[in-house]
Amino acid sequence: MQISFVRLPSYAGIQLVSDPHMVDVIEDWSKVRSPARAARRRRHGHPQRIRYREVPKPGFLHLPAQNLIVAHPETIAGLQARLKDHTVLRRDGEVLDTLLGQRR
Repeated sequence: MQISFVRLPSYAGIQLVSDPHMVDVIEDWSKVRSPARAARRRRHGHPQRIRYREVPKPGFLHLPAQNLIVAHPETIAGLQARLKDHTVLRRDGEVLDTLLGQRR
């Protein structure tokens, strides 16, 4: 397996780095009929219907010395969407203030 980093555009001088390996592994017990019985039998080595799934980590790593933010691609996409929405709202507010003659 090869680790590959894709640099995305920066935000306020901080580089956003996408890392697909930033995931949390969770156990999915939804196919288990009785979780208590399955846990008990699991301790004795019997196979169970437990699935392991990878979900993106909701957080990110901020490395101030390298001026980087490292996160899962889905987390970065959500961050960029929120930044874009915020930028659009701010720009619209500035346009309205200009039209109405108000100062910020």
